[in-house]
Amino acid sequence: GCQGKARKILVVDDKWENRSVIVNVLKPLGFEISEASNGVEGLEKATAFNPDLIITDLVMPVMDGLEMMRRLRSSDNLKDLLIIASSASVYELDKQQSSKAGCDDFIPKPVDVAELLEKLKQHLQLEWVYEDFMPKSESIIDAGAEEIQLEEIVPPPSDILLLLYDFAKRGSVFDIRQEAEKLEKLDDKFVPFAKVIYRFAKDFKVKQLRKFIEDYVD
Repeated sequence: GCQGKARKILVVDDKWENRSVIVNVLKPLGFEISEASNGVEGLEKATAFNPDLIITDLVMPVMDGLEMMRRLRSSDNLKDLLIIASSASVYELDKQQSSKAGCDDFIPKPVDVAELLEKLKQHLQLEWVYEDFMPKSESIIDAGAEEIQLEEIVPPPSDILLLLYDFAKRGSVFDIRQEAEKLEKLDDKFVPFAKVIYRFAKDFKVKQLRKFIEDYVD
């Protein structure tokens, strides 16, 4: 989590899956989250919710992120809000347009969770306390993941794999850690697999986690 008072984050994106990845990471860390699916909703939520920071997509129906940022910057009450823009399209062009529209920072999609947390730390002057939001594990899976050889890894049954893959797609790193601990107790042969996913989840390496699990999904 982070020390101090709970920070308020507004996530603006027309795709719920994109919002979900960010929400599933930030909520367990103690952030208050509000969501909007386009720029018009974003402006309304910004006024009502009064966030500390906005994370916004650029390409959305009704009103896009660039226009929303321009309107925020021209508002007497909202002009000083911190804004991080995010986009999956051409990185440099979007970065320039976002900066011109008034954003404070930019993060490419798919969002890298570790990079997002670093930007939040920088802009909100946060101090992360990574272990205060999960019970202290007595498990052996929290050590030595880097020493595991590929041939040691035995994936779990397909129903568990699909559950883990769903968590990974949604960025639910805390659910992954809990499932990894259950997997370790299920059978010793799954311990190497559990160690790897636990370490990726603990380090917020969502893209690597997703790719690792994906390789074992039929």
